[in-house]
Amino acid sequence: MRLTLTALAAATMAGLAITAAPASAAPHDDGHGRLWRQVDETRGHDWTRIASLCPTDGTTACAGMLSGQDITGWVWATQQQVMDLFNRVLPPDPQQPNNGQLSVAHPSIGGLAYGFIADAYIGPVFRPTFSFCITYQCGESLSGWTATRSGPDSAYLGGAGWSTDLVSFNGGFSVGDVRAIDAGNAFNGVWLWQATTAPVPEPASLALLALGLA
Repeated sequence: MRLTLTALAAATMAGLAITAAPASAAPHDDGHGRLWRQVDETRGHDWTRIASLCPTDGTTACAGMLSGQDITGWVWATQQQVMDLFNRVLPPDPQQPNNGQLSVAHPSIGGLAYGFIADAYIGPVFRPTFSFCITYQCGESLSGWTATRSGPDSAYLGGAGWSTDLVSFNGGFSVGDVRAIDAGNAFNGVWLWQATTAPVPEPASLALLALGLA
C-alpha cells in the first residue's frame, strides 16, 4: 500500500492528468448480510462533515445529503467492519502477521500478490476513487473514511490500491490511522452499508415448503 500511495502522490505532484470514475456502479453485496454503497459516490468531505450526518456506532443509520447523494438509511462502517470486508478477499498466509488478515494490531498488508488482488477488487467490485495512467506508470486506489476515531484529530481511513511501472507491480489493503481529519480530500469517500433483506419465497417454493412440512 505504501508504494501505491507513493506512486499516486508522485503523479499528482508532477501535474499529470488524473481521472475519477463516475458514480454509476451498483452497490456490492458482500454475501454476509451487507450491501455496500460505492465509495466514489461520496468523495470530497472531511470526517467531521460526515459525522454531522452519520452516527459513528456502526449500527445506526445516517440521515441527510452528501455530495448530492441521499445517504439516509445507510450505516457508516467502523474500522472493524471495513477490515472484515477486506479480509474476505485476502487469502490466508502464514508468512504474514495475523495469517494475512487485517486487524487492529496489523491494519495494512501489501506486496506483489496483493497488487493482483487489489487489481481484481478495484473496478469489478468497487469503482476507484482515484486513477491515473501515464506512459510508463499506471495505478488505481480506493479510499474511504470509516466511522472510527483514533484520536482527537485522527480517524481510520480504509482503502486498497495498486500501481505498476516498467520494473515493478505492487499493491495492498489498509485500514489505517490518518491525521488532519478536517482537511477535505477529493479522493476520499465514505464506507456505507445497509443490511440485505432475505429473499421472498416464490409461490412454488412456498407450496413445496408446505408439502414438506405436511
